[in-house]
Amino acid sequence: MSPAGFGGLLTFLVLNLVILGYAVHTTDPAAHDGAVANRTPSPGSNQGDAIVVPKQAVTQVDLPTNERVDRAWLEHCAACHGIDGRGDGPAAEQLFPRPRDFKNSPLRFASTGGSRFDVLAAIEGTIGRGVARSAMPGFHGVLSESEIAGLARKVLDLRGDAVEEAAVVLDLGPRPPFSPELKARGRHLYAALGCVTCHGETGRGDGPAAENLRDSVGRPLKAADLASGLFKSGQNEASLARTILKGVPGTPMAAYEAALVRPDANGVNDTTDAWALVAYVRDFRRIGAEVGEASGARIVAHRVDDGAWLADPGSVRWIGLRGTAIEVHPLWQRVDDLHALTVRAARTASEVVLCFEWQDATIDLVHGEARWPDGVAVMLAADGKVPPLPMGVSLPGLEPSAPVNVWHWRADRQIRAIADLPDPWVDFEPPAPGETFVFVPGSTQLPRLIEPNEGMTYDAHADDSSFRTARVAENVSSTSDFSRSPAVEAVARGFGTLSPQPESDQDLAGAAVWSNGTWRVVVRRPWTGRGADDVKFDPAVNVPVAFALWNGAKGDRAGVKQISGWHWLVLDETGGKP
Repeated sequence: MSPAGFGGLLTFLVLNLVILGYAVHTTDPAAHDGAVANRTPSPGSNQGDAIVVPKQAVTQVDLPTNERVDRAWLEHCAACHGIDGRGDGPAAEQLFPRPRDFKNSPLRFASTGGSRFDVLAAIEGTIGRGVARSAMPGFHGVLSESEIAGLARKVLDLRGDAVEEAAVVLDLGPRPPFSPELKARGRHLYAALGCVTCHGETGRGDGPAAENLRDSVGRPLKAADLASGLFKSGQNEASLARTILKGVPGTPMAAYEAALVRPDANGVNDTTDAWALVAYVRDFRRIGAEVGEASGARIVAHRVDDGAWLADPGSVRWIGLRGTAIEVHPLWQRVDDLHALTVRAARTASEVVLCFEWQDATIDLVHGEARWPDGVAVMLAADGKVPPLPMGVSLPGLEPSAPVNVWHWRADRQIRAIADLPDPWVDFEPPAPGETFVFVPGSTQLPRLIEPNEGMTYDAHADDSSFRTARVAENVSSTSDFSRSPAVEAVARGFGTLSPQPESDQDLAGAAVWSNGTWRVVVRRPWTGRGADDVKFDPAVNVPVAFALWNGAKGDRAGVKQISGWHWLVLDETGGKP
């Protein structure tokens, strides 16, 4: 059963453009690309006491109290960056690159020589929009502008920097047309300046020097995947140009202003070569690469009266429901073609239904030694308040007010739920181009099992208890009931406390379709769950939600995955409130 239209959807000086997304932020507010506010002192106030929001707004935002800023730091920053900002939070070991150590590592997104206000605006932009292709999520739409401004000041306080007030302004001049001649000049510069050494011929971050890059404190770095089209500096061309010219402090990415900018006959700086590199780098982007919302998106649950079709992920009617593209971030950095997950939501009189759609060229169904299945999960805040992202992490001075719920679908459990498969795990024949597999009860469109006499490598230790430790230890997630449940409900009250709910409290259903390189997964649950810790949906209250993806072919498993920032599930678009 194939839905209509459902288918294939970077040695200093020479080592160039390492992490082109680590950006030099401009003193021009228009180039902050999502910066929350432009800093100017207000009349009659101390410098920095008031915030003037972007030009399109006229209101001023008062800074929160120190107590509120400290609380926001504990809730949303300390789990990764540590209580003292040293990059040593309880979740830091799960991340690569490691979280920023604000004490010892230079800021990578603030203008060199910039004023305090420029630096603050750059930090706010990072907090607000996150950092693409890294584990840093965004908080715009989740935290208020006032809270983001307060956190930016706390970062500077943690650093103890004495930021000069005299700004050094870089004038990029007008952007020239990106003509074929300009791009050809950019291609020449890309090779002549050694960009290819780290970023590679096609910009995928696979150059010969890419594997040995280190930052200023000796930690490994990956060369930027320029072909992703996502830059850590922000997504406008001016930010990209400033990164090339000013470099990225604390990384091998040197500043190339001296090589690329020179005065013309009138003494005006000529930045044509910088723009030429931008034009060439922009063309690395892969066609069809989707960019999602970093944080604070409203995912509206469409009201559906006749909802029988919602259980079928292959129904063409899913395409008719407006979806929201959500940006996902790798916790363990790698070259990846996937940067967004599309989420759709629906509600009936009895159920809340979520539909996830993402591109995945392989179908990974096997969970075994050094093999992992595909999966997707949504985390919901049970009390409607935005908790720390690492599963409600518990820190000194911060205890979660309520658990978080996690709904986790996994491909190996899905196929076990609908097919009578032998234990242990088996292999399946790889799909042919354009093939569709439907994982719903009674489906005949399932991957073909490779029988032992067809070359299947049987796990000789299948019945040896020393090789089946989770089941012997009676780990609830390894029991036959859970291994054959497509979608499992779990709760967490702090980092490392995730636990499946008892079988008696499980009432989450799941189904899936994989077609020609795309997964579509549907999970649904009654408005009121069975468990005491279940999120109880209320149309008047928007639910904070965050998402996770696992790609088995990429080696994703457990904490190695892609995640989103926090967003809002809106159950009543006429009156829901966060």
